[in-house]
Amino acid sequence: MIRIAAANRYAAIAGMVFLAAALLTTISLTKFDPQWIVFLGGVLAAAALAGVSRAVNAQWIIARRTAQLDAARAKLTIEIRLRANAEESLAEAQASAKLIHETLPAMLAYVDLDGCVRYHNRAYARWIGRPSEAIEGRSLEEILGSEACAAVQHHMRDALEGRDVHYESTRTLPGRETCRINAQYLPDFSADGKVLGVFAVLTDVTRPQDVARPATPAPDEEEPCGLRALLISALERDEFTLYWQAIAPTGRRAREVSCHEVLLRMNEEEEMHLPPGAFLPLAEELGLLPELDRWVIRHVLAFAAGKNRKAGAAYFVNLSAPTILDPEFAPFVRDCLKAARVPDHTLCFELPEPDLLANPAAYREFVAALDGTGCRFAVSGVGRTPLSVRLFKELRVDFLKIDSGLVLAMLNGAQGLARVKAINIAAHAAGLRTIAECVESDAARASLESADTDFVQGFGIQRPRPMSAGDSAHTLHVSPERQKATA
Repeated sequence: MIRIAAANRYAAIAGMVFLAAALLTTISLTKFDPQWIVFLGGVLAAAALAGVSRAVNAQWIIARRTAQLDAARAKLTIEIRLRANAEESLAEAQASAKLIHETLPAMLAYVDLDGCVRYHNRAYARWIGRPSEAIEGRSLEEILGSEACAAVQHHMRDALEGRDVHYESTRTLPGRETCRINAQYLPDFSADGKVLGVFAVLTDVTRPQDVARPATPAPDEEEPCGLRALLISALERDEFTLYWQAIAPTGRRAREVSCHEVLLRMNEEEEMHLPPGAFLPLAEELGLLPELDRWVIRHVLAFAAGKNRKAGAAYFVNLSAPTILDPEFAPFVRDCLKAARVPDHTLCFELPEPDLLANPAAYREFVAALDGTGCRFAVSGVGRTPLSVRLFKELRVDFLKIDSGLVLAMLNGAQGLARVKAINIAAHAAGLRTIAECVESDAARASLESADTDFVQGFGIQRPRPMSAGDSAHTLHVSPERQKATA
């Protein structure tokens, strides 16, 4: 570039010298006529100015191109440095990913909201006994089979609702030996607190006694019938235990009653070290949930009418969708209440929001069938879908239980707290009370109080315990208007 610039400069000077010589020769030929001298002198001056202008412009262009070249060189140096750093980071990430995907003995899988596996490591594929292409993008039922999928379905549902799930269970996959799995399901939250999917972390903790093969059933005995008989036997022999968990008010109330959520446990779960509620998917598959709900109602009312009863106590009882659809269940509740002679507000029936929204007509008929009994009604898992408080009010719901995922996300940012506040404002405007689930710390309780939530429930308030252990100190407010309505 410098050589070209110098050559251009010398060429311009040579051109000007040649032009000057040509003009002087021309002037001499005109015999030094003044007019021609002035004219040709002007031409020479113009040529000189043009040459100077061209030289200056060339110098400016050269300077600009040089500056651009320097800037490009500096940018290229930075890009080379960044690329080197990126390649180094990529190499480290690939090494870490290789440890997780290929070397880690724990089984990892990511399940989306539709129940499809979107990622899995090699240990998971080995354990399932399928190639990766038969796992990626497939549903859990396709991968595990219907029976194994049913065993984990309620745990997966809890995780998709925003709760951490940790349990151990014995698994027998088709064509495989029995093994004991330590399972942990971790919800994947978005920035606004919504659950995007679930991370499943599974560890094989098989012990010698876990792999003992069960006795071979008789040829004419089918396994589902045997399991059904086991549950029916447990119902007939009262081989269940009622647990309860306190629901506490967040502020001072003028008039209050003791309140608890009732939980059902199968005695055999404790003996076999199974997670609580492991029998429920099987009971749902076998159509036994209405019978289980009847068992709970009978024993809750017997407890409420017994010597351990506390005046004005209220019990939240979870009902399944099949029970709501059972036309004989509401008359059964009426007969039980009449026989037990307990206060009208003793029972509060709780139903998950998805079940209610899936069949509001059946819920409306159920509430109408219990009209005049004083039973109250609650909806759990509120907040995962756009809130329809008007519908809840029309359906005569008394309590809205805020979804545990929102409660957990509330501590991670202001947006989660704002959503909880919005639910409380809408509920209170409609005359409904709110209960926050999965409250596990004083910080969560303080945030819920600031959001004007009415009641809180969770391990931070009280861990579930057998009802035979006695009452808890936490109470739930009943408004004077409601007491007059149920009197």
